Amino acid sequence: MKTWRAPEMPRPGCVWTHVLVIADADLSRIPNLQILAQQFERPTQRKSFESYSSELMLEPDALNAPTDDLDEPTVRDLIELVYFSRFDPNTIENEESVENALLAIWSQQWPALRRQFSFRSASLSSTKQTRRSDFEIELKERSSADLAETSRLQPNVLDLIVRDVMTAGSSQFRRFLWRYGADTGAARQNLLFLSGVYHDLHRSEPDRTDVPQLIIEIGETFPSQSTALLLKKDLTQPSNADFSMLPEVDPFDVVIGVQSSSYSQAFPALGAFDKKTVNSWITNRPKELSKLLASSADDLGVFAESLFNGVTYSKNADFNWTLINQSETAFLRIASLSLAFLNDDRVEKVGDELLLEIIRKANKSGEKSLIKLVPRLLARNNTDLIAAVYAAVPNAVTGAVARQFAAGIENDQIGSSVHPNWVECVKDNPDGVIEFAEQQVATRRQLLACRFLLNADSKRVPLTVWTARLDGIKNDLHGYPGIEFSVFMLIQALSQPSETAPVIFQDAFDHVYDALAGDRLDFRTEMQLSEHLPHIGWFNNWDKCLRLKIAAVACYKHLGLSKKELRGVTSNSHLEYDLVELWSKA
Repeated sequence: MKTWRAPEMPRPGCVWTHVLVIADADLSRIPNLQILAQQFERPTQRKSFESYSSELMLEPDALNAPTDDLDEPTVRDLIELVYFSRFDPNTIENEESVENALLAIWSQQWPALRRQFSFRSASLSSTKQTRRSDFEIELKERSSADLAETSRLQPNVLDLIVRDVMTAGSSQFRRFLWRYGADTGAARQNLLFLSGVYHDLHRSEPDRTDVPQLIIEIGETFPSQSTALLLKKDLTQPSNADFSMLPEVDPFDVVIGVQSSSYSQAFPALGAFDKKTVNSWITNRPKELSKLLASSADDLGVFAESLFNGVTYSKNADFNWTLINQSETAFLRIASLSLAFLNDDRVEKVGDELLLEIIRKANKSGEKSLIKLVPRLLARNNTDLIAAVYAAVPNAVTGAVARQFAAGIENDQIGSSVHPNWVECVKDNPDGVIEFAEQQVATRRQLLACRFLLNADSKRVPLTVWTARLDGIKNDLHGYPGIEFSVFMLIQALSQPSETAPVIFQDAFDHVYDALAGDRLDFRTEMQLSEHLPHIGWFNNWDKCLRLKIAAVACYKHLGLSKKELRGVTSNSHLEYDLVELWSKA
């Protein structure tokens, strides 16, 4: 409404008032409300009133018309009056510029605040200054006492609001207010608070107010989760904030603020963070992150999930190991997601029970990491742990135990680095040892270890176990252990001749024969061999070399092999002649 005195009318005190009726939706669509002042027209007694009952059409260009000249001191005083009611009674200077200034301030407000804001721009007469007002803002003459009062607004925040009112238009600050003020309600002090938030967040990093403290203040100011929800969401779930008006802040500060707030329930659930962000926290804020992980160890929400998923890389091993002293629950959660970093000497810090729980919780993708970890566990004796590891990666356990055995053979320390409980676990699963021998052994020492793990000296094992990889593996058995193993192999071929027996004869016959002829076999080994050689009469039975040659010929004939194939048993021409002679006589 705009009112004019009407002295031309016969009745004293008459006024003309032109009223504009604006729908709520339309009020929200007008960026610069100063355009309304241009729509008022003073009625006259002689003019028809029909035009005042028709609709007004505002052109689109007019909606964004530039702001009329404003008096900055007036704007500054009015802002203090509107948002702090600093003057009591409400007083202001320079009444002539008040109308445009109030319309400009009104334009800055978001729709809900606009709809609640009521003001009168004309000064009250002295006779009406004491009556109760129906307006939020009214003006009267200022007394000398009023002039002495000082501002209660932060100077920087006041300057921010004043600059925006003076320039109008769609500034970043105004878009911030409209976006985040929309769900804060129609309280005028909320504009002041949001202005303070904007000012603090848009300062440079060194000058910025403590962000966690700012988050706490947001919770205190808007304790209901439904109030200022958009601001809270853009802070706590930045990855989903497609139209955010917030500057970039370290999300970790937001997390700390929410978790430190007495009104943490006022905020929506924290959103997920990408691995790059979490890894930056490991580098820049490791101690704080460690505490956060400890406090979030039992949280199954998306925020906690992203937090733990972000620190599971093996390159973060040093950081991950610090958690074992901070929280075993947090350490368990990280380790069960990624076992890779456990392949470290520091795994000794992890007790059997905790390690067992980690392995039980580990997903299938952790099998490769567990395989690498197995050799570090072979000195442990916890049977539940051993059973769980074997159940998860049986081939890896079998291979690791066999390799550890093989490593100790040369120094006569078989099994010294493997706890007997692991050995018994592998022995109880001979099929795994056979599979390792036939497909994975890389050296003869490892093949010898399989002999022990299969109890092959007392239990019959398929000959293919010893022949499958014999030609291609490294011969790392030297001296007497090599001879003794050749005797064992030859015994296997003699005791269960099959189509693969020639592989063993070609590999072991010369070594065994030379050791037997040179009397270099110990008594026990020689007697074991003798038990599998044919008896050739009481007078000739002492000649074990002859018995060995006869055994070789008999085996080849039994398998239906030719004389030519028999010659391949030895590289000694004299020995080859003897074998051929025995072949002919047999």
